[in-house]
Amino acid sequence: MNQLILAINYCRTHFSLLFFGIALPAIAVDLITSFYFMNLGFDGTMSDSMIIELLQETALPAAIVLLISIFISTTFSGAIILGYQAIDNANPINVLDLYLTAFKRFITLLGVSLLQGFIFAFGLLLLVLPGFYFLGRLGMSTSYVMLHGQKTFEALGNAWESSDVHGVRLFFLCLFFLGIQLMFGLVGGLIIQEENIVFIILTTIVKYLTTIPLTYLFYSLYKSLNPASN
Repeated sequence: MNQLILAINYCRTHFSLLFFGIALPAIAVDLITSFYFMNLGFDGTMSDSMIIELLQETALPAAIVLLISIFISTTFSGAIILGYQAIDNANPINVLDLYLTAFKRFITLLGVSLLQGFIFAFGLLLLVLPGFYFLGRLGMSTSYVMLHGQKTFEALGNAWESSDVHGVRLFFLCLFFLGIQLMFGLVGGLIIQEENIVFIILTTIVKYLTTIPLTYLFYSLYKSLNPASN
C-alpha cells in the first residue's frame, strides 16, 4: 500500500512533465492510430468483394500507421524510464533526447515488449490471474534494458530472478492498475459505443494515467535493488 501511495504521489508531483511531456507523443500516436482504423470504412453490411477491395486499398497505409504506433509506443517504454532517472538525478529533461536514446535500444525494447505480451497472454489462458503475476515479475525488464544495458533475454531473466520475493506485491499492483484499464474499457464499452471519439480519448487517457505509475513502481523497485545504477 505504501508503494502504491508513493507512486501516485510521485506521478501527481511530476504530472505535467510525465503526462504532457514524455507521454504526449505516445498518447498522440495512440489516438491518431485509433481514429484512423475507426474511419477505415468497414461495415458489417459490406459484401465480401467490397471488403477485399477496401483491404487492398488500405493495406499499405494501415500497415504504415500500425508500424509507427508500434515504434512510438515501444520507444516510449524506454523514454519514460530515462525520464524517471533524470527526475531523480535532478537533470534537465529534453523529451526528444529521451526518445532518441530509447530508440537506440529499440530492437531490445521491442523484444522485451513482445515476450512480455506473449507471457501475459499465456498467463491469461491459465485462469486469467497468472497473467498479472507473470507481468509483475517481468516488469523491471525495461529498466534493466535502459539502465543496465542488457539484452532482451538477459533483462527478462534478471527481472524475473530479482523480483522473486516481491512477486505477490507486484501481482496485486499490476492487477490494480491494469484492472482499472480493463474495467473502464468494459463498462465504458457497454455504456458508450466503442467507436465513439470521446470514449477512445478517455480510454487512452486512462491507459496512460495507470501505465505511468505502474512503470514507476517497477523503476523504483529496480533502483532499490540496484542502487549503484546510473
